[in-house]
Amino acid sequence: SSGINAEYGESKELDIQIRYHEQTEAKVQVILDKIGVEVTGSAELAELFKQKSAHIQDAECNKAVLSVFFETCYKFQSHPYITKYIFSLTNLCNSYKSEEVVRAVVRNCNFN
Repeated sequence: SSGINAEYGESKELDIQIRYHEQTEAKVQVILDKIGVEVTGSAELAELFKQKSAHIQDAECNKAVLSVFFETCYKFQSHPYITKYIFSLTNLCNSYKSEEVVRAVVRNCNFN
């Protein structure tokens, strides 16, 4: 019976981890929405930048923005699964100045 308890404990721990990652993914999406709205000035326009990933046109902006995002929002090492959402930051870099996008990231990620 101790084997069953151990399995139950592992299962419960896994459920907790899955819930944590789901909550983190939801938070990341909210933050990215806020960044998009701040940079573009409208929720409708921000939504367009989340549709699909575009090619990187401004490598310097992309590097600066992702660096700040992973420093101030979520550590990549702790949350590698969130990378599927951050293409919207690359898309913003293709249309807006690096400073504007970086400033929005910092303002919306000051919770760390």
